[in-house]
Amino acid sequence: MARDIELWDRYGFGHWAVSAELEPAVIGFGGIGRMTWREREILNVYYRFSPSVWGNGYACEVLRAAIKLWQRWLPDLPLVVRTRPANVAARRVAEKSGLERRTDLDCEHVIYALGW
Repeated sequence: MARDIELWDRYGFGHWAVSAELEPAVIGFGGIGRMTWREREILNVYYRFSPSVWGNGYACEVLRAAIKLWQRWLPDLPLVVRTRPANVAARRVAEKSGLERRTDLDCEHVIYALGW
């Protein structure tokens, strides 16, 4: 949580707590974090939800919101999703949301990006 607060204090944006409409309980977290990766400033998109709400499209909503913010405010920085190879659901979210699969950037993570 301290890292998330630092992002907001430093850049004015960061990760969000997510709740379903008309439900106050937090069901997950997501958002954009600015960071240096591969010696380049990037916007790293993060989304993680409770397994009880998987399959309801919340991760896609977070990623689409992140893309809109990126397009409007910071299009000069690459927008990147880094996920583990076995995380098929996260990979589908990135693909469904229009991020480009970047095998040339893969490392311990599978990489999807816009604006690289």
